[in-house]
Amino acid sequence: MSFVHGLFNFLAGWVGSGAAFVVDLLAYIVTLILLAEVLRVPSAYRQFPVKEAGIAISVIRDALKRDPNNTLLKRRLGFYHLALGQEKEAFRTWLLIPTVKRDAYLDAWISVLSTRRGQYTGVTYRDRNNELEKHLVKMSRKTRDLLKTRLAFYLKADARPWLRRIDWYERNGVSGDSVVGNKVAVW
Repeated sequence: MSFVHGLFNFLAGWVGSGAAFVVDLLAYIVTLILLAEVLRVPSAYRQFPVKEAGIAISVIRDALKRDPNNTLLKRRLGFYHLALGQEKEAFRTWLLIPTVKRDAYLDAWISVLSTRRGQYTGVTYRDRNNELEKHLVKMSRKTRDLLKTRLAFYLKADARPWLRRIDWYERNGVSGDSVVGNKVAVW
């Protein structure tokens, strides 16, 4: 850009203002073309429709190359993998998020997928069965409703056992909001 500025000053002083104006106009046109190219690349933070999950995955992976510790992008990447039916990839992606940065909503998803994949984090049979409940108690009613909606959306008919378990837990274990101030999980 400094070269164009120097060329403009040279042409304005020695050749004339018409030539300097042409160089300035060309510089603006080139700048606008480059800006249009940069803006054409979608943002990784944009909410992609589920139909564009494949595009979202490639955009988010590119963004994670620049910022590999971004938990929001890893979280979204996992949900886009689920939209394409890639449970294994979603599970792997979410396990890359440090435990201290995961909320109960994401931990509940990890619990469901680990149970579906046969990779239990609990030691005993009772631990395996109580792992989901351990996360449900930390969620507000609104977040549990969101979990049930998304389980039904992503897992279709396979979600029934977990939906029944959440319903049972709400009837027998939790009444209303058990956690004050718990935010609704977003992705």
